[in-house]
Amino acid sequence: MGLARDVLGPDAVLMADANANYTADLALASMTRIRDCDIEWYEEPVPPWDLAGYRWLHDRAGMALAAGEAHAGRSEFATLIGANAVDVVQPNLCACGGFAAASSVADLAHAANRRVVPAVWDSGIGLTAALHWVQSISPEAASSSYPPRPRWIEYDVSPNPLRDELLIRPPRIVNGQIMPAEGPGLGVELNRDVVQR
Repeated sequence: MGLARDVLGPDAVLMADANANYTADLALASMTRIRDCDIEWYEEPVPPWDLAGYRWLHDRAGMALAAGEAHAGRSEFATLIGANAVDVVQPNLCACGGFAAASSVADLAHAANRRVVPAVWDSGIGLTAALHWVQSISPEAASSSYPPRPRWIEYDVSPNPLRDELLIRPPRIVNGQIMPAEGPGLGVELNRDVVQR
C-alpha cells in the first residue's frame, strides 16, 4: 500500500480488500501496517459471519470498515449495521435479494448514517442493475448539496465474458464515470451468440 500511495500520489483514493481471509487479530495487524497510507476503507477483513470480529476491529482499526457483498437478506444487513460493525455497506443486488431488498438495506444504512457502495462481481446485467439502482437511492448526505464522495460502485475489472461480452452494449467508462446503456428497462440487450455459447 505504501508503494501504491507513493506512485499514485496523495489525491488517489485507495481501498484495501482482505476478501474475508483474516482472523480479527491478523486483520488488525494488517490495518496497523497500512494505517499511514490514507486508506478510504478496509473491506471484508474477516468472514461475513464473524460479527464479533467486525465489532472488535471497528473499535480499533483507525480506518473505515466495509462489508456486505457476501451478505444476503435484510436481516443479515440489519445485524451488521445495528452492531455498529461497518462504515460502508456493500450490497450485491444479485446476492442480497434484488432491487427491493437492496433498497431496504440502503434505508437501514442511511438511517444509521452509513455509506452505501454496491459491490458487483457477476455479469453485465448485474453491473447495469447496480448502476441504475445506485442512482435511485437517497444520497448519504441528504442535507448537503456537496456530498463528500461521488457515488461509487465496486466492480471487478479482470477478464469476465459475462460482464464484457454478454450485452450488446455493455456499460462503458466516459470521462472517469461508468455509464449504463440507454433504453427501456435496464437498457440491456443480450448477445444471443454469447448466451448460446
